[in-house]
Amino acid sequence: MSHLPDQGNGGARQEVGHGKPPSQCPPSQCSNSQCPNSQCPNSQCSNSQCPNSHHPDSRWSFHRRVLSLTVNPAGGYCRTFGEAAVVNDLVMVTGATAGIGAACARRFAAEGADLLLWARRGDRLASLAGELEREHGVRVHSGAVDVTDRTAVFDRAAELLERELVPHVLVNNAGLGLGSEPFQESEPGDWDRMIDTNVKGLLNATRRLLPAMIEAGRGHVINIGSILGRWTRPAGHVYAATKYAVRALTQAINLDVAGTPIRVSSVDPGFVETEFSQVRFRGDEARAEAVYEGFEPLTGDDIADAVVYVAGAPAHVNVLELVLMPTAQRNVYVVHTE
Repeated sequence: MSHLPDQGNGGARQEVGHGKPPSQCPPSQCSNSQCPNSQCPNSQCSNSQCPNSHHPDSRWSFHRRVLSLTVNPAGGYCRTFGEAAVVNDLVMVTGATAGIGAACARRFAAEGADLLLWARRGDRLASLAGELEREHGVRVHSGAVDVTDRTAVFDRAAELLERELVPHVLVNNAGLGLGSEPFQESEPGDWDRMIDTNVKGLLNATRRLLPAMIEAGRGHVINIGSILGRWTRPAGHVYAATKYAVRALTQAINLDVAGTPIRVSSVDPGFVETEFSQVRFRGDEARAEAVYEGFEPLTGDDIADAVVYVAGAPAHVNVLELVLMPTAQRNVYVVHTE
């Protein structure tokens, strides 16, 4: 798993919550090696600064979720969380059955959020929904929806809104890349699929749900972009154009909702090993695997970490754009391989 950078304090970043200071924590035998109080009990602690993310005591809570990095005495860094701000939120993820979308669904469920999941493949969707309900005890509302079908999107969204299921967070993840040919040899049918999914799909879902978020007085739209929305590469043409559009829409919608509490963000990754390359190369697994040879790419879980971090920031903080790449990658051209 990748680690997001420390945000200051020179070591661990912590939020002060409510409870006894460490010096007043009753002595016991604690197995939590990162607890700032070596005598903090694992079973009955009211120490609000204890970074044990699985602390069993209900009195232990932070007033908001924060991602902190603490030094692990055994070596390296350990990511720890306070009580997530997304607990009991309703999070909607499009393209939820694979890759980044499935990772986001699993991660939000693990943080205690209820889910609205949309994807084209209904069998996979039902399996994922059942898994998350069983493992995390959250409510999952799923629908086999193709975001390129505006009528279906608007109708299904209307059903959700009639049931007062207004998402707190909308993750516009559905997207794909097709083809590796230079533009002069590219297929117009591929252009249409990429534009319809990556751009129009985002427009369809956001246009139908954003007014309800504004009316509810809260909401966060998180768009999954790409570093190809910042820098182009050979044979990237139409896919890059769609991700430039995602970046422009993120910035423009962010301006349009000024004066409301709505936040708009994009998470823009570099190389991520998912089904993306298999789709791009039309099922050629050997070509897809060759893309990631010689270096460690990001995973869907790494992107989900970033998305949950963005969603969990305090209400007065909007992470407009978050760019992340494998350490081996420095831009679209420079990738160090072994």
